[in-house]
Amino acid sequence: MKLTIFGATGGIGGQLVAQAAAAGHDVTAVVRSQRQLPAPARVVVADLAAPDPAVLESAVRGADAVLSGLGARSAPDVGVASRGTRAIVEAMQAFKSGQRSSTVMDRLAKGFSDDEIKAIAAWYGAQKD
Repeated sequence: MKLTIFGATGGIGGQLVAQAAAAGHDVTAVVRSQRQLPAPARVVVADLAAPDPAVLESAVRGADAVLSGLGARSAPDVGVASRGTRAIVEAMQAFKSGQRSSTVMDRLAKGFSDDEIKAIAAWYGAQKD
């Protein structure tokens, strides 16, 4: 599957990237600053405190599922998850060209099998209908 993972260098996002890459998924990692990722991935740099819609749309383009490990690391970061999630959803809604991105948001920290990821993505996709 083609997965886009936001917050990919944080604790949760890093686990998502590592587990997705280990399972053989094609990963796009969306990060605030380019730091070492736990596994190979395409990297998109985006600051979700002041998101650029075009950058976010390029990150979600072609994704089978979009996952988020967004969360505040410090008091000034409070609110980044809600603002970031809103910007991610807007980017997904703006990008509609036959590809159907589905979203799995907020702190999915445990390992998922391919079948579980497909089931979650299908459920979220059905919520849009």
